[in-house]
Order: sequence, then C-alpha cells, then structure tokens
Amino acid sequence: MAAKIKGQRRYFGPWHDPQAALKRHLGERDDLLAGRKPSPRTPDGLTIEALCNQFLEFKFRLVEAGELSRRHHDDLRRAGEAVVAEFGRGRMVEDLRPDDFASLRAKMAKRWGVSSLKRELANIKQAFNWAYKIDLIDRPVKFGTTFSAPSQKAQRAARAEASHMIEAHELQKIIDTTTVSLRAMVLLAVNYVMGHGDTTMSGVYRQRISDERLDRVADHVRTWLYGEGIHE
Repeated sequence: MAAKIKGQRRYFGPWHDPQAALKRHLGERDDLLAGRKPSPRTPDGLTIEALCNQFLEFKFRLVEAGELSRRHHDDLRRAGEAVVAEFGRGRMVEDLRPDDFASLRAKMAKRWGVSSLKRELANIKQAFNWAYKIDLIDRPVKFGTTFSAPSQKAQRAARAEASHMIEAHELQKIIDTTTVSLRAMVLLAVNYVMGHGDTTMSGVYRQRISDERLDRVADHVRTWLYGEGIHE
C-alpha cells in the first residue's frame, strides 16, 4: 500500500496486510509531514518488519523511477514475507543467528525448485546486506555456511531436467489443441520464457501469477508432449 505525502509517493506495506500498512502509515505520517525521515529503529534495535518495509520502500522508488521492474519488486516482497513468517515481525535483526537462516533455507528448499531457491536466497541476502550498508545495523548479518545457493551440481541437474526443446510446430499444436483458459496460460508462459518486458500485456498479467503456477503450466505442457497427455 502506498500514499502520497508532500508530493512524494511512500510505500507502507503490501495490500494483503492493510492493518500493518495503516499502522506504519499512522506511525510515520507526522515525521513525513514535518519533513523528517522516520527512524526504522526502535530503542532496542532494528526489527524484521522495519527492515523489510524500509527495503521495499527503497526498491519501490526504483520502480517508480523505471529502474526496477514491478515483477522484481514482487519477488522482493515475497522474500520479505518469507522472512517475516519465519522470524516474526518484532524479532530484532541483530539477534539473528546462522541456525535461524539454516532453518529458513530448509523450509524454502521444500517449497522452491533449484533456480527459484537460488533467486529467493539472493533476494533475502540483498535486504540484510543493504541494511548494513546504509547503517541500519551496526554489523553484517551472519548467514552461516548453509544459507547459500544450491550447488553447481544441483543447478546442472535441474537445467538438464528442464532441457527439453519445444519446436515451433510442437508449440503450435499445443496452442491449437488446448482449452481457451489453458491456451492463455501457455501463451503467457511463452512470453515469460522469451523474456518479453513488463511493458507488454503479458507482463501486466505476469505480475499477478506466481512462479508456481507457471511451473505447473510448464509441467502440464511437458506431460502432454512426453507423457500421457493433458488432463483437465
């Protein structure tokens, strides 16, 4: 959720949690109206919630400036939500230890594939490293040795598993024989894989579709080509 204060658009939190966004808005409004920068720290230090909100607000300004895609901002927001869900809103960043991140990674590995896991881990690290670089915290966060990207072997195996090449005539056959609803998803997946920018219509719809759904579409298409066919 965002609001314009003194001519500048401010990000206060995701729309799916309006109460938290409203609470932050009310807590910072007076400082912003007075031209002061609200402090993200409490007397005890920087909370997880404050870190995520400040980081997303910084990135949101890049979106508005055209320097960052909305899709990337959505990815960062999802990473922040995973951190909040695991550690809690009021947990102090300075209290986090390597075993906390090891537990978070283990849960993420069960949910994400290799490439998605690599991206999510990088997004989370980016937020904590940013906090240190701008002096929100006094020392770097220690992630430990396990909070790292999947091994090169795992990444190669994942690429090999997804290495089927769909030829143009095969893709056309898929489009011609699928239902209307699935056809739209297939076309969206094709635009996504081809790397069309967010200025396309597919980019607009892509903002509201998770990677998991696109993965399911890809699996569905792969099953049709190499398995027993599509089943509605």
